[in-house]
Amino acid sequence: MTGEVPAWIGDNFAELRILCLMSNAFLGEIPPLLSNLSSLQVLILAENNLSGKIPASLGDLKGMVREQGRSQYLFYANNGFLYC
Repeated sequence: MTGEVPAWIGDNFAELRILCLMSNAFLGEIPPLLSNLSSLQVLILAENNLSGKIPASLGDLKGMVREQGRSQYLFYANNGFLYC
């Protein structure tokens, strides 16, 4: 995928728990609308060409800070790389 990270993701997927946009050709800033993903627990934007500041509103993602119990998701990391 190329261009900017699609801001519409923040408006259309309120129950999304994992967003993996790793290893694309995204440019520009992280859209503040991603802060609307209140259930989001994992956000992976690595290996893109993003620039600018991380929106402060991402610190309000409640899914990342509340106690969740045991995770039902498994990620495999090998040699520092995360596969999702």
